[in-house]
Amino acid sequence: MRLFIAIPFSEEFREELLRVQGEMKVNGVRGNFSRPENLHVTVAFLGEVKDPAPAMKALESVPVPELRLTSGPLGNFGELLWIGLRKNSALEEYVAEVRHALDNAGVEYDRKKFRPHITLVRRADWPYQVLVEELAEVHRVRMTVDRVCLMKSERIDGKLTYTVVGEVRR
Repeated sequence: MRLFIAIPFSEEFREELLRVQGEMKVNGVRGNFSRPENLHVTVAFLGEVKDPAPAMKALESVPVPELRLTSGPLGNFGELLWIGLRKNSALEEYVAEVRHALDNAGVEYDRKKFRPHITLVRRADWPYQVLVEELAEVHRVRMTVDRVCLMKSERIDGKLTYTVVGEVRR
């Protein structure tokens, strides 16, 4: 199964992300918009894993600290549009601890540098000016993290679907 560790969002945070997606659509952005239930921040992408138990045990070994997230500017990785999070040393420390626990458990994961972002649109096509305008229009929203989840990613009826395999609560 394809797994990743993620921080899900509060309803208020998710609503703001959906508002931004709505503004993008109105202003000509096209592509595969992330479904509301799939919005998250990835802590570690594990990829194909046969047994989720070692990853879950590693995740459980790191207490979830009090983390306060604040939305940041929009950006893109090629055809992927995202909204970032403001710099947060507590979040970066937590991610490092989780990844260290994965290392200790022998769980493989993508070792790319942690760049906290929330995917809003995949295979995006947009007028350049829209992204610039959106950068000025994003309202900052904050939330306190209450849980971190081990998630499974799969296609069900052609839709990318994320399912909670396990979670650690604060």
